[in-house]
Amino acid sequence: MIGKSYKRDGQAIAHKTKEYQIGLTLVNWRKLDTTDEQKNIEGAHGIKMSPTYSRGRKIDIEGIIIADTREATSKAMDWLDRVFGLQTTITDIPEKKLFTVVDEQDRERKIWCKIKDPIDYNIQEDDYMDGTTRSFRVSLQADDARFFSVQEQMVDGKEGVYGGFKLGVKLGKAMNMYFNEVECLGSGNVGNPARIQIIAKGQINAPLTIRKKGGEFFGIEVNAEAGDIIEVNAEAKTITKNWVNISEKRMPWSSWPMIFGTTIFFLQDKDWGLYESDFDVKIYFSNVLL
Repeated sequence: MIGKSYKRDGQAIAHKTKEYQIGLTLVNWRKLDTTDEQKNIEGAHGIKMSPTYSRGRKIDIEGIIIADTREATSKAMDWLDRVFGLQTTITDIPEKKLFTVVDEQDRERKIWCKIKDPIDYNIQEDDYMDGTTRSFRVSLQADDARFFSVQEQMVDGKEGVYGGFKLGVKLGKAMNMYFNEVECLGSGNVGNPARIQIIAKGQINAPLTIRKKGGEFFGIEVNAEAGDIIEVNAEAKTITKNWVNISEKRMPWSSWPMIFGTTIFFLQDKDWGLYESDFDVKIYFSNVLL
């Protein structure tokens, strides 16, 4: 069983009181629902196989209830029924709650899930006796298979001698870097959506461009003056200036900024370079596990 502790909607699933104990025997949270659908392509010979990709994630949870009396066992079932309560209203939108897991390296991750298979109890033949254990099983389903780190990473820019900055290192190591280089380190196994906040300290002339080493870029047709705050949120797919949505200012062919491993960005405006006297920057991201 991978992980140390698990919660649903903030409530610990493994639970212990003076009267009963709820233990877990299986929590399979690494299981992905995938597809590699085949289809016939008109005019082509044979069947084309698509890449395998994620369609969601199923989380299977199994455990046992240990208690000295049948009354205490019933109380434990009440606890589990509340933790895995079903949606009470009829709606087209399924009710999703957070499932969180802490792994062996104390990394806490979260994912939004609905109940797929309601909680079910296995009643043994000798269940009429006090002290009999009862086992349970429940399954959760996430349409978005990504686990996000609960702890959001935040990195401040640090200036170099040429007016540039580099993220995540001491100033002494940034002295010889490019004047507008931004370096981030992600530890997820897929791209981590970045939230980049640029606080203008001087004039910034459109277009403002965030270039990724390797060729990708994100461009915004926006000017800024001292005090303006521009934020690009790759997860929400929004751009704001002073908290007002300006997503229509996104330039064609722009790729939302993602962090995967060591990722380097370069910032520039119409006048090419942005110096430390022009802006401060903060980059926020949560490492993603697929």
